[in-house]
Amino acid sequence: MEVYPVSSALDKYLGGGVVKDGILLIAYDQFSNGWELGMRIFDKILQQGVKGIFFNVSTPLRRSLYRMKFAEVDLEKYMRKSRLAVLDLYASKYNLPELNEHVYIIRPCSPESFPMKFREVKRKIAQNLKVENIKEKGEVGLVETLDSFYHEFGEDHAKWLVNGLLAASERGKLNVLGIFLLDMNNVPGEFFNYVYHIADQVIIIESELIKVMSKFKRRVFFAKSLLKGFEPKMVPYEEIKII
Repeated sequence: MEVYPVSSALDKYLGGGVVKDGILLIAYDQFSNGWELGMRIFDKILQQGVKGIFFNVSTPLRRSLYRMKFAEVDLEKYMRKSRLAVLDLYASKYNLPELNEHVYIIRPCSPESFPMKFREVKRKIAQNLKVENIKEKGEVGLVETLDSFYHEFGEDHAKWLVNGLLAASERGKLNVLGIFLLDMNNVPGEFFNYVYHIADQVIIIESELIKVMSKFKRRVFFAKSLLKGFEPKMVPYEEIKII
């Protein structure tokens, strides 16, 4: 399997890097800010010249971009270079305008119309993004967040989205990496298990408040990777700094 290098620590614990042609699930609890790790991984992969699509689901896009900057990630620079497109499902759902020319919306936006409209928008994005050697470099999509998508569009469509990214690589003979951010506390256990089973790699971030010592700790559990030599391991969050 080919991989994207991200950082020495993360690559080591995943067994060599992030699989180019697969699904990376980053699951976390509500206090851990685990989404921050996913955004930084997305940024590191975009830095390698990969075509990107950001699925904005949970908040208005302006707020999502602010959250990105909190994680020291500037998505707008990739948009200005026509290397990143935003599929703004929040704006689509709540009838907001596109933020700029690199932002795409789906209208009408409903669970019933989503699959067909998504395919139409995906074709437009493919025509407009400027990425050299895309067959070699591949494509990466970040869904922020899968639990928000689950609640807005339903379980069946959330499963369709996960499997759709898998099918895209088979259909186009192109490396397509899907990164899914998921608050484990915000979806039923059965759905989490479904995505866990499909994913090629799974990272789980958990938090713990130690009241006696007045300390807040975060741990990263590398739960799954299909790369040879991988072994499940839990490490302090501080070991996985990605800058």
